Amino acid sequence: MSDSKSMVQVRWFCALMLLLPLSALAQKTRVSGRVIDELTNESLPFTAVVLKGTVAGINTDMDGRYTISYDGVADTIIFSLVGYQTVKMRVKPGQDQTIMVSMKAQKVELQEVVIKAGENPANILLKQVIRNKERNDPSSLPFYRYEVYNKVEFDLTNISEKMKSNRLLKPFAFIWDNIDSSETNAKPFLPFFISESLSDVVFRNNPADKREVIRASKVSGLENASVTQFLGDMYQRVNIYENFIDLFGKGFISPISDLGLVYYRYYLLDSAYLGDQWCYKLKFKPRRPQELTFSGEFWVHDSTFAVKKIAMRIAHDANINWVQDMAIVQEFAHVEDSCWMLSKDMLVMDFSARDEGMSFIGRKTASYRGFDILTRPSDDFFKGSENIVLDDKALQRTQEFWVENRHDSLSDRELKIYQMVDTIRSLPAFQTYVNLVTMFFTGYKDA
Repeated sequence: MSDSKSMVQVRWFCALMLLLPLSALAQKTRVSGRVIDELTNESLPFTAVVLKGTVAGINTDMDGRYTISYDGVADTIIFSLVGYQTVKMRVKPGQDQTIMVSMKAQKVELQEVVIKAGENPANILLKQVIRNKERNDPSSLPFYRYEVYNKVEFDLTNISEKMKSNRLLKPFAFIWDNIDSSETNAKPFLPFFISESLSDVVFRNNPADKREVIRASKVSGLENASVTQFLGDMYQRVNIYENFIDLFGKGFISPISDLGLVYYRYYLLDSAYLGDQWCYKLKFKPRRPQELTFSGEFWVHDSTFAVKKIAMRIAHDANINWVQDMAIVQEFAHVEDSCWMLSKDMLVMDFSARDEGMSFIGRKTASYRGFDILTRPSDDFFKGSENIVLDDKALQRTQEFWVENRHDSLSDRELKIYQMVDTIRSLPAFQTYVNLVTMFFTGYKDA
């Protein structure tokens, strides 16, 4: 009897041993996704990702992507990065899931660094950037031409439950169904304007002149030639190589200005390959509050000392009416192994009349290709007084034209915006927002 009982116990033990791996596998929690800047949608590399209460931790890669797993139960994931507000989100224990995260920038004071032996290496590198500005600034070339593709989008954000129930916004209630709060912490938004344009730009230095021909323009929600001319490449153009950057009628100090060391503190953070170029990463912040400056970081090419990429925001205490935040991201490409040209440009502005409540975000992104720095443009091309010319067929391009000529295909999110705008454009309340956009670009309202 005793032996048979022992045999039963052994069988139960063996059965449990066989089941344990299956049980542990069933409890494995695996989370993957991408971390981006809330305002610019740019990737945030090196973000720390941790499953709360476990030893599982990882950093995002250069594209802001991550995959983290834990053989056990975890219910919270934490994202942290210097200069951004920490984000905590719930996870589903024992499941595979995707979580996309948007992180909001916050004001952070870096500790002072005292260099006891020699000069701050960041300052040495900056001086080389300044010394080589004329050689690396595209506007120093005798002439050039390129093709530019622009995208402009406007959204309403921070819409409260009270605002959602507002009688004017009720026709747009279906939009809130497009955001799954379980997979992202992004705030609901109301996209009410999106446009695309494709242009040819030609520049010459002597005599100084620049001409843009808009070959195609697609504006969802309204068809207005006066608005279209502001959607090209010359509207709110930022040249970081200039000492002062004109924004909203005010001269901001460029982080690579000749006076940079007077207005900024610089920190050498890292070095790595960006593409096939070895670059150094510098961080900068204003020396004093309430000055027209920026904070951010940029990558410098190791041999030409050209800026490869820069991401910057206006200082939080810069006094600009209604502008809560503004970010600029630019990337440069080495052309013909002789000069650097702007290859990507992004300008994002967050407008708000109050610190809390509904805000208005505008995004303008541009990509550049087809650079030609060898062919001198003819004088006839610059005849006439208009710097921006709209092609007669610009507003009549077919869908096939756009599919063939877009520099990048539209994302699922952007396609949804077109669908939503096309749906709501027939609603009477939509005309109110169209008038706001028109006034923003042109400065007047048709009566």
